[in-house]
Amino acid sequence: MSEIKFSQEELNIVKQLTGITDARRINVNNIGWTSRAYVIDEGKIVFKFPRTTEDKQGFLYEINALELIKQHEFAVKTPIINWSTVNNEYIGFFGVDGHSLNQERISEFTVETKKKIGTEIGLFLKQLHALDAPTCVYVMSVEDEIAEYQAKYQMALPTLASYFDSKEIQVIDELFMKIMPTEMLKHGEELVFSHGDLTFNNMMLTDKNELGIIDFGDAGLYEQSKDFIALKDEAMLNGALSAYGDTPILRLKIEIRQKLLPVLDILYYVGKNDLTGVMKCINLIKDELIESIHI
Repeated sequence: MSEIKFSQEELNIVKQLTGITDARRINVNNIGWTSRAYVIDEGKIVFKFPRTTEDKQGFLYEINALELIKQHEFAVKTPIINWSTVNNEYIGFFGVDGHSLNQERISEFTVETKKKIGTEIGLFLKQLHALDAPTCVYVMSVEDEIAEYQAKYQMALPTLASYFDSKEIQVIDELFMKIMPTEMLKHGEELVFSHGDLTFNNMMLTDKNELGIIDFGDAGLYEQSKDFIALKDEAMLNGALSAYGDTPILRLKIEIRQKLLPVLDILYYVGKNDLTGVMKCINLIKDELIESIHI
């Protein structure tokens, strides 16, 4: 890959297009995997530039997704694209201000608040999943999804081997190599236009308690259950499914995917050298996978 370095030129583009010349209002976020972001006034405006020339293809997908959602009003706040180029040199959009949700914040909410947030997510997904996807976006079949999860499991194995013995690894291996693919294939697929990365980090709550959804960089055609799997809080999930349209099959699809999350999330924390995050995943694996099965 050919790395695109930060340059004064990028900053000048942002200033010129927004009319904002005070650099103190512009924060450069340089930790994204595929992009570098210029965040203005704590998220009211965001510009993203690709890290590499290869990342420009992903920008095309994101631009297509943002252009589609711009045409619709949702139950939640969403980014509104306003600047882009034909060669995908950058994306600029009016963002969603506020603070992202996390497990600590959610644990402080009342059950009613959780249900309300879940309902808003469900209404948003019901509308989003009904849209016709743009021609050029990510497409992931269930077979592709299975292959991706198994590849990530293999990448996480060296870390897992440091915390679990061979019998415990066998339990995890059984889940990823036998149980998960069997269950996912048995329940079938319904590919719909999806957010693709609907984690709590990409859910914002404004000072007025308005819910916003950000980061449509992975938007595309996925199995409809994918957008629900981060909702492990029971009240939020129930609220979301009640608003979206609850079915036993959809519940089963979500459940099998949620079982994988502690293992899959390890790679994220390893990449950030976040030992606390790694240990959180290890403890969840012990509680949710290992101790639930008598070895």
